[in-house]
Amino acid sequence: MATKRILSEAKTIGDHASTKNPWKHHAIVSTIGAALRPGKGQALRDVGQRMVYPRFARLEAAFRRELEYLFDFPADYTNRRMKKIFRNYYTKAFQLGHLSDKGAFSSRLPELKPEDKRWLETFLTKEYKYWRSFIEDLKTGKKKINHERRKEMYVMTLRSMYNSSRVIANPPTTIYWWDTTPAEHCPHCLYLQSKSPFTKENLPTVPASGDTKCLSNCRCHLRIEQVSAARYLQVKRGSPTRAELLRGMRAFQN
Repeated sequence: MATKRILSEAKTIGDHASTKNPWKHHAIVSTIGAALRPGKGQALRDVGQRMVYPRFARLEAAFRRELEYLFDFPADYTNRRMKKIFRNYYTKAFQLGHLSDKGAFSSRLPELKPEDKRWLETFLTKEYKYWRSFIEDLKTGKKKINHERRKEMYVMTLRSMYNSSRVIANPPTTIYWWDTTPAEHCPHCLYLQSKSPFTKENLPTVPASGDTKCLSNCRCHLRIEQVSAARYLQVKRGSPTRAELLRGMRAFQN
């Protein structure tokens, strides 16, 4: 009965006035999957994360090397070539995030669904815009750029893609904890930590997405826990809406 109720609620995820929820399109499918394998989801995700994350770490290292060449020889990189590079790395990060959710019993990267491609395209369009502006500054020398810090920010953005994909692939009966690390944190991250846990319905963003004051230099982690329907409903009832959380984050903008 509880699963049926959750499935019904999954159909409304993201349907809030003036609020766009990026996690909606996988909610129903992943809810059905969780119902078909009760109790196994969390164990599969734990195994998947341990097996897939080393592959993601190698992807990060390869992306860092690509960026190092770019910073040394910016004239060699046309916009067309950079778009191809960004699309390649961000797509693989997205696929690895999905693979970690499946338990990683297959080494093959999963096929992207049409809704995945649309979501990815939106993300890439934003990144292309920032990248063109950065290259212009690099060529003209208009701004003093800390190359090492800027490279790491782009690598961290790759991590935000991986985290976003993990959220998308999880069923609504999952809760998310915004965990900080022993480091200096921005007001947004401390605020999100204090409001944890979140549900898929009200999670405002993921670490390193650029939505917090620390931008893609975020040192936080998203802890993902699949829970029972009863626990999910308990968290949901006690949580603010996504719109309320975004208003709370905007209060720290100034």
